[in-house]
Amino acid sequence: PLPLTQVKYIHVQKYFQDLKNINKAVTVNTHRSILSVLYKFMKIKLGYAGSNPIDKLSKQKVTVDTDKNRIEAFEIERLYYLMEEDNTVKARDVTMFDLFYGTGIRATELTNLKFKDLTIDCDTGILRIRQGKGNKDRDVILPDYTLNSLRKH
Repeated sequence: PLPLTQVKYIHVQKYFQDLKNINKAVTVNTHRSILSVLYKFMKIKLGYAGSNPIDKLSKQKVTVDTDKNRIEAFEIERLYYLMEEDNTVKARDVTMFDLFYGTGIRATELTNLKFKDLTIDCDTGILRIRQGKGNKDRDVILPDYTLNSLRKH
């Protein structure tokens, strides 16, 4: 193995080319980030005076296939139809589904909702989520059908 102080851009380029052939872009970017931090550590803590060959590498473009997770309108209609037909599905369950679908509320945010933490402005249809992801409060806009479902329940 080559000592880190002797690693040149050509070595890094070859390593990352091999890495790209067998890994996803997000993995390659993670390796790039880790090695970049290592060189910064060497410079700051160990007094390494050489250049950081990782800095010359560009990040890989990470693509996300949003279509594979998208729910089609007919699938939502089918779910509502099945909930109406099933006598064991309670209005509360439909309201929860309305909140998920209508607002994009996270499952943990819904399960952590307490009535006292819930503020609904009936004129504007805004739902205040308290202590959501990252312990941050946020507002979500309620579609009319979700607002109506909440009023009934």
